Order: sequence, then C-alpha cells, then structure tokens
Amino acid sequence: MPNREPPACLSRPCLNGANCTDLANGGYFCSCKPYYTGKNCETNIFHPCRSGPCVNGGKCIELGNCTSQFKCVCPFGFTGARCEVEVKEFVLNVTARETLSALYLDSVQIFNLSNVADWKKVATVRTPITTRLIAVMAGNIHDMCAGILLSERNQYILSSNINWKCYIDASLGWASLTYNDSHWPTAHVVASNGPVVGCPDLEVVKDIHPDAKWIWTTRNIQFDLVVYCRGYIDICKSKPCQNGGICHRSGSQLCACLKGFTGTFCEKVEYTDLSVFAYEKLESVYIDDVKMKTITNGVNKYSLHPLVRQLKFMVIDANQVSDTKKCYGLVGSTGVGPIDLITYKLDWKSEYNTEAGWHRNDFNDTKWVLPDELKMNNESRCTDLKPIPDIRSTARWIWPPKASDRYLVAFFRATTNLCKKQLSICQNQGTCSPSKGPICVCPSTFTGPYCEYKIGVDVPGPEASCPSNF
Repeated sequence: MPNREPPACLSRPCLNGANCTDLANGGYFCSCKPYYTGKNCETNIFHPCRSGPCVNGGKCIELGNCTSQFKCVCPFGFTGARCEVEVKEFVLNVTARETLSALYLDSVQIFNLSNVADWKKVATVRTPITTRLIAVMAGNIHDMCAGILLSERNQYILSSNINWKCYIDASLGWASLTYNDSHWPTAHVVASNGPVVGCPDLEVVKDIHPDAKWIWTTRNIQFDLVVYCRGYIDICKSKPCQNGGICHRSGSQLCACLKGFTGTFCEKVEYTDLSVFAYEKLESVYIDDVKMKTITNGVNKYSLHPLVRQLKFMVIDANQVSDTKKCYGLVGSTGVGPIDLITYKLDWKSEYNTEAGWHRNDFNDTKWVLPDELKMNNESRCTDLKPIPDIRSTARWIWPPKASDRYLVAFFRATTNLCKKQLSICQNQGTCSPSKGPICVCPSTFTGPYCEYKIGVDVPGPEASCPSNF
C-alpha cells in the first residue's frame, strides 16, 4: 500500500489564529480571522508592514486611513515596490550640438570626441550610481541652441536630483568635483528629444530616450564658442549613507562613517571581540538589555556592535573567599575593533547588593560606586592571579571597592559613553540617548534610527489612527 502524504494542516501553515482545512488534492485552505488576508493569513489589513514586505533594508511605511496600502522607502542602490531590484550603475546616453568634445564623470575623463563633426553622434557610457558630477564640453557652437542632450536608459538618476549649470569660458579644472562653479549661471533644461521652443531646427535623435534633457546656456551665441556644462547629481537626497553616516555632496568621500562602520555607504560593521573571565564564577552577562550565554568557569567571548551602550556582569564568590589578597572580580580584554576596555575608557561602576532590573538600560545606578582599581592581568597585589589562556596580558581586572568575609554577589556595569564618542550620530537636531530606548530621540518632523528622514518629504506622513483592537 503506497505511503500517503500527511495532512497539510499538520505543519500549521495558517497564521494569526486562522483555521486550517485540508483539501482533497493534498493542499490546504486558511480561514482568516477578521482583518487578516493572504494565503496563510499573514497580512494584517490595517498593518501591512507587520508582515515585513520590504526587503534589502527597505523601510515600510503604512499609508493613509487604515488600509492595506504601504510604501517601501528603499536604501540607496535598491528600487522597486518592495526594494527588490538592485541598481549598481546607470547607462548614460549623451550627444551635443554640434560637437561633443569631452565627457567627465566625477573628474575622470571618459572620452574625448574632438574630431566628431556629426552632432547626432550618441555616446553611451556606464557609470556607478555613486556618480556625483557629469561634466560635458561641447565645441563648434554657432547658434542660440547650444547645449547637450542627455538621457539614461533606466531613468534612475537624471530623472531627479540634478542641478545643471553652463558657462562659455571655463577655467582649468572645470571638470573637477572640487571646482567652484558658484559664478556659473543656471542652465536651461528642457525634457524634449526634438524641437524645442526657440530652436526650430532641432530634430529627434535616435537612441536617445524621448524624455531626454536638453541643457544649454542662458545667453544667445552668435559666434563659434565652446560651452561647458556641469550637472551635480544630489545623491544625498537619496539617503545613500547607512548606519548614521553623513553624506557629502563633493570631495573624495561620499559618506563620512561613524566609528565602527566602513564601506562606500557605511554598510560594513566592525565588531569588537570581547573576552571576559570572572573570579570565581561569572553568573550573568547582559549587553544592552540582552542576556548572553555564559560559561561560568571559563573565558566567555562576545562580539560587540560599535553602537553598544552598556555592558553588565554578575559575579558570584562561590567559595566565600575572605582573603583580601585574592582579587574577587572580573577580568576582560578585547581584540581588534572600535571598542576597547583599555583605550575606550569605559565608565565602570559596581555594587554588592542590588535590586531587580539592574541589567536594564534604564536602571538608575547613581548609588553604585567606582570599582576599586583596574589593573593588569598579573596584578602584584593579587598573589594567586595567573595569566589566563585566551585573555591578553594587557587585560584589566575590575573588583569591588571593599572586602567582605561573607558570601558575595558582585555586579558590574560599564557605559561606553556612546553619545560623547559619536558626536554626530543623531542628525537634524536629534538627541542622543546614552542608555535606554532608541539611540536618537528625533524632533517631531523627523524619523528614522538617526533622525535622517524628514516626515512628509523622505517618508510619508503618519498613518491615520486605526481601531483600537488592531
């Protein structure tokens, strides 16, 4: 007798309290509770963002009046309704009236076409989406419609966020990102591949998108000249920098990263290796409210995120040691990383007897006292201390400020002074919180982990209130 497939409902595919019914064909059907939808009833009609529809780091915003509509605000380099499409470059088509002489992208000369006589010649180049400057030189101009015709195939950059300027006589270095063009007049820009008002002899150029942009000078030209046009792509409006990085519209570095982050967009995180050992028993370890696994009688190793704010430890004197020559406490060291127990100057506090919640970020430790000392691994005052395997010789011992002959439980808390070390972490006048809640407390008109999004501009406004039971 052939094996029969188990009923599909055994795997409990229906979510949010939905009832599952096995179908004759081997499938299943979910009867959703009110205000839920989807094959598995995974989507809340009033809160579509709860199902996590945005991918690749996209931020989900629920839209308007308690409906199922939402918008994904995509990080730089991704597009699509759910941020599912990665964009690494755009394809730029460029031509000129009458001769396209040179094209520069971010100060790098892509080509020189000084011998091209046919103004319908179209040059096609691929350029990264991080490109901030397009600089074009057009020669042999002899009428008022002097300028450049540009388009892009994927309509990613040139469709928005670009400021064009044109000038007749440019100085050396005009194609550089650092060139000061504040005296250049703003160019005329018209999205039209073909005749433009005032330029009746312009024709449609093949291989150029119908929405291509004509860029030309603000003055009439009555004799042969060379026209220079510069277009700054304001990438910063697209919020390309991640993890609190600050975007620069010019210069060699696009994103200025906070300490502990690297990469073009500050997308790479540098974790710090932390090793901790207790004398005599390490009972609990918390990193920003999160309880970590511990080895009570061995070296514990953790990875610290660069934005960690507090470390907390509970140490038990299991043998009720009364010998003050023994350093009852905690020893720690770090490997390579932005946080170091030695050089980062953590603020340490300790206490013997404390209350519930001592490990929370919002716990008030003002009554706690400074540890007695921070010494090296082989501290001479502690006669029984020996170098500990996997702990660096420069590790620090931290112990309570007084000796006791009774059974002890000691608590240690270290603050990283994140708000003082990372002065620019909160943008748009946001306030950094040194211990609890979100790292940045934003003004009412901004949102985001670092207050980087302006409400109503970068992200939609707040959603309308929904029924209280949803």
